[in-house]
Order: sequence, then C-alpha cells, then structure tokens
Amino acid sequence: MRHDVVVASVRLRQFSGECVLHYRTIADYWSRPVVLGQIVRLTGDFNKKVADESRRKANDGAFFGWLMKLVEFCAIFGLSAVVINGGIKIGTFAAVLAGLKSAAQEFQGAYHTMVTMQACFPYLWRCVRYLNLPNDLWERRDKLSEVRRWFGERVDLERLQAPGEIPEDRIPLRVESITFAYQGGTLPIFRSLTLAINQGELVAILGPRSSGKNTLLQILAGLLLPTAGSINVPPHLRVLHLRYEQHLWDRPLSDTLYFGWMAAHGVTRVEDLDDHTIAKGLDICKELELHKNLVNTIEREVRSRTNPSIKGIGKLSDTSDISKDSSYRLQLACALLAHPEVLVVHTPVAHAAWNDGGRLMDVLRRYVDERGMCSPPGQVHIRRPRTCVVSMEKPVYLEKAHRVLEIEDGQVRQRTAHSIS
Repeated sequence: MRHDVVVASVRLRQFSGECVLHYRTIADYWSRPVVLGQIVRLTGDFNKKVADESRRKANDGAFFGWLMKLVEFCAIFGLSAVVINGGIKIGTFAAVLAGLKSAAQEFQGAYHTMVTMQACFPYLWRCVRYLNLPNDLWERRDKLSEVRRWFGERVDLERLQAPGEIPEDRIPLRVESITFAYQGGTLPIFRSLTLAINQGELVAILGPRSSGKNTLLQILAGLLLPTAGSINVPPHLRVLHLRYEQHLWDRPLSDTLYFGWMAAHGVTRVEDLDDHTIAKGLDICKELELHKNLVNTIEREVRSRTNPSIKGIGKLSDTSDISKDSSYRLQLACALLAHPEVLVVHTPVAHAAWNDGGRLMDVLRRYVDERGMCSPPGQVHIRRPRTCVVSMEKPVYLEKAHRVLEIEDGQVRQRTAHSIS
C-alpha cells in the first residue's frame, strides 16, 4: 500500500513538473482545461491511495485524547488513595480532576493547531508567492476591450464596402505604430512599426539573427505586449504559436500528435478519438513525410488504444528516441491537426534537411490555400481563411509565400522573392 502511495505521488509530481516545463505549449494549444482535468484525475487517484496515511494522521490527531484518558486514569487511581487515607477532601479531588481534564483539552487543541499549521504552511507559502508574482492581466484586459471595439467598427465598415462577403474574413491582422523593448534593454527593438497581414496569406518574415523577427512573431501571437502602440487581431481568430521544443513531453507519440486537436475539442484521452480524426492525423504525418516507421507505430498504438478488441502493442512508445527532424515534423503535424485560423511558426525550415525544406513550405502553403490540411476539398468555400506567418533566417523557399517582409533597423519592408539574393 505504501508503494502505491509513492507511485501515485511520483506520477502527480512528474505530470505537474511537465506542465510547468511546457506551460507555453499548454497555453498555445488552449489546453488549460484539459490539463487541469488530468491533474484533478491524478490528484483523485493519489487521494485514494493515501487512505492508510490518513488513518495514521487520524491516530496522531487522537493522541491527546488518549493521553487525556491516561492522565485522568492515573489521577483517579493516585488521588483516590489519598482521599481514602484522609489526605484531601472529595471536593478537592473533584476540582483537581476537572482542572486536569480542562488543561488536557487545551493542550489537545493546541496540538491539533500546530499539526495543521505544520502540514499547510509550505503549501500556503507557495500559493502566496505565486499569487504575488507580477502579471499583466489588467493591461491585457484593457487591450482586449480596445480590440473588441476596433473589431466591431471594422465589421460595420466591411459590411458597407463588401455587402456580399463575410466581413469578419476581410479584417486583417494589424500592428499599429508599436514600440517594443525588453525589460532592462537599452534600445527598443521596434520603433513605430506598422504592418498588416491579410487573412488567407502565407507571410514570410526575413531577417538575420537578433533582428527581431522572433520577437515580432511573439507579439503577433499575443505572448508579448508592445511598450507602445496596439496589436489588433480579430478576437474570433485562434492564434497558435509554434516554436520548436527540443525536449518533447515524456508521453506516447500518439498523445503528442493528437494533443492539439484534443485540447481544441475538450477531449482528454486518445482512447476517445473518432476514426475520422485518427485518419486525418496520420494523413498529415504522411504529407509531412514523417518517417514511415513512426507513422506505423502511431497508427498501431492509437488503434489499439481506441479499439479494445485490437490486441495491444505492449509498452507505449515515447518521444525520447526520435530524431530532431522527426520531432519537429511531429510538432508541426500536431499544430496543423489543431486547425487554427492563424498559425505562427518560428523558422520552419531550419530544423529540416535542405531537400525537405521546400516540402514543409509547400505543406504550409497548402494549409493556407486549402483552408486546412487533409480536409474535404469541396468544402473550401465554407471554411474560414487560414493564415500563416513564418520567420526565416535565410532567403530560401520565399517563392512559396504570398508576401515577404524583411526586418531591417527595427522596421519592416515588403520585398519580393526575386529581389532578395
């Protein structure tokens, strides 16, 4: 029983540690409710395993009750002999006994309070520290209110300008005169930067290292707030920020692939996936040319988990032994399966072999043009536009993008693929 308690405790701590380590991924995939549900489930399992520990604590709590009875017994046994011998009167005996019982009760209450404080203090202190960390919630609330007002005005304007079209799909993502500098930085990275990205575009942002392109992508995704100016992203659009994680979650490959889709649809287990979603995830992996052995492993694993009649494959796979290139493709497949309206990707070709970079850019272009990956082609017109913004360190595969923006001296200039050598 003690071993079960330790195992449940280790599982809960490991999962909580993974959540802390990958908090950015959890936030980017809108999966806080799903992860919270898993933590609640692990916590419930842990609580069931600590029944014996709870009984031990109950015995500790009753310690002073037992001690009080022992003291009372000793007092009655000892003082009764004195009363019989005429040493004290019966009234004195009763008063002494009542005083001992009252004192024991007070000490019992103090002991309970001390044990409770000792058990709760470390956790309460952690909560106090966490709740007093600096945050930007009030600033984000005010900016969201401004974006909603701006969005309402733009919708009304678009209805007048294009009555036959969907106004929400015509509103661009706008960066208005922003200035940004990291805390402690001496010079701002951007000064009065303005740009617009239309929905339904694949936009490549080009620039050398430390030019600010990754910072700009984080601003577009809402991870960073500008020092001045405004970011106006239509609030109905889901923006997914994808940055390559060198160390993936210590989870089966099937969990990694379907993580984004499950988070977007409130599904907590791979076992609850439907056949259509399973097939779509595998098709996206094939489009990205993920290694055939990995695709087969994921398929066998997910089929055995969703269909109890299929014989299991034994120990589930993990992400510890796959290559860097396969790891990136798996993360990109997870993002495409999540099907966000806006996909922000850091250096998509930097982690791929030279011959494979064009393939990855082709997939991202198809995601934008077809408004999704591996979706019914006849339903393109009824799906919302998909937008993709990628950062590039080298001027390669720029012809795949609808537009190329180059960062230079804190400003963005539109370029053509042929004008960049």
